[in-house]
Amino acid sequence: MYKYIVQLIVASILFVFSMLVAWYEGSAIIEHSYEWKYSTPFSSFFEIEVVTGKEIFALDYFVYAAKFQPLFPMIMLITLLYIMFLLIVMLKKFNHSVATIVTFLCCMMLICLALVVANTSTNGGRLLLLATLLGIIFFCSVYVILKKRKSRHINE
Repeated sequence: MYKYIVQLIVASILFVFSMLVAWYEGSAIIEHSYEWKYSTPFSSFFEIEVVTGKEIFALDYFVYAAKFQPLFPMIMLITLLYIMFLLIVMLKKFNHSVATIVTFLCCMMLICLALVVANTSTNGGRLLLLATLLGIIFFCSVYVILKKRKSRHINE
């Protein structure tokens, strides 16, 4: 269990670092008013009218960074998926059913993310979509493995 906790701490530190860098890179949207219409879905969702750039919702910074500076948003996604996988492995040791449910929820979360970024026209968006699809394949495989092992234990 100790080795999982160390990995979880290291992955969390990497996630926070990449999140801060992506947030900084995404703040460049304030200076690019021509992108406000296309890269501020959260501001639009919450019906925030962007006039000067200071009104832009903070999550929109990540959208802009993912579209135009995709390295750190990709690191964020990969470390988040790794953290979720570690949590599932740890959960499996205590409660197999809960681990299976969490894995299913990860699959659904990734499918929703894939639907959101499916219509992207930038290279960064395409990379994010590719990473999301690979994550879906991985977590769906983990889900199937967990379901098979659970049914094997029930049949024995």
